[in-house]
Amino acid sequence: MREQLTTSVILSQTNIRYFLDMREQLTTSVILSQQEDAVYQPRVYQGSHYLSVYHLVRHHSHRSTDDWLQRTAMAVFLFRCLHVSGYFGESSSLSGTHLNPDQRLVGGLLLRHLQVLQFNAHEISELQLGNKGEGKSVFLGGGLYPTLALFNHSCNPGVTRYFRGTSVVVRTVTTHRRGEMLAENYGPIFTQDPRALRQTTLKEQYHFECVCAPCRQDWPKFEEMNPGLLRFRCDSGDVCSQVLEVAADTDQFMVQCPTCRGYTNILKGLKTLQDTDAMFKVATSLAEKDRVSEALGKFLDILSDTDAMFKVATSLVEKDRVSEALGKFLDILSVLDKTLVPPFRDYHLCQQSVRTCMLKLGNLGTLAGTGT
Repeated sequence: MREQLTTSVILSQTNIRYFLDMREQLTTSVILSQQEDAVYQPRVYQGSHYLSVYHLVRHHSHRSTDDWLQRTAMAVFLFRCLHVSGYFGESSSLSGTHLNPDQRLVGGLLLRHLQVLQFNAHEISELQLGNKGEGKSVFLGGGLYPTLALFNHSCNPGVTRYFRGTSVVVRTVTTHRRGEMLAENYGPIFTQDPRALRQTTLKEQYHFECVCAPCRQDWPKFEEMNPGLLRFRCDSGDVCSQVLEVAADTDQFMVQCPTCRGYTNILKGLKTLQDTDAMFKVATSLAEKDRVSEALGKFLDILSDTDAMFKVATSLVEKDRVSEALGKFLDILSVLDKTLVPPFRDYHLCQQSVRTCMLKLGNLGTLAGTGT
């Protein structure tokens, strides 16, 4: 029902003259879309312009006969609602099955919108809080945000979104390097769902096969992540993107990359995780004495605790000092990202804390009877 309501709102909130004046543009777009060798004139993208909605993907060639029938029937119903409300003017009338050109244009747009919304609409939500500060995201309605709809999907999304009123705010929750895609999430997420289920869901609902990193590499779900395996970045930087998997009980601190053949000092990498903690000083001392296994064990103690910042950030959340807590969690993510490569339990725990903080910066409600 939310799709149907959003479809009628898009049209009913805009005078019919706006669409009639665009008739030539819309007709040209349809003709070009049907030509394999069509040449499009480049233009600056404007998210507030109706054409940004009109050209959103709708997968019309993949639809079944039943789907077309249902959406056409709904388009007819919405069309008659607009007609009864006087959208076409007081002099407009319906004589049998005959429609004038203006009515046909609007009817076609209704059908198109019903297809567009299936793949591009977003739910508008708020975070409802209980008396102990716990919260859950609650659906309020649906909306179409053309620029947000351009974001592709990843089962390990790099952004999170929340709402202030009906405006959507999109913020990153991970470090993005040059050339990397900035992706959001369409529902299935790797920490909760196995790859087979994610692939099936996305194929059925959105008509594409996901090739994100968690799907290509079959990342484990959160509870299946091996805490005894660490994933380091190759020291070669942008020259090599190889991930070096190292057992937590290794007695080596120089690991050779199988791709670029360079060496990565994992003790040096772990140093970035804690520069001031007393444990780091002990670990460094052990490394200098060539007691590598013991030194690595100390560094792993630092890593598993993710240092005092995480505890401080969690405490700030409990005190409702959300902005301060968010800053702390982002600092932790930045430190982890310089050394390790997901999937990694502490990283995703911290990432989820970042998302929770960001949600608290958006629409908030209180559950009835909580006294808050």
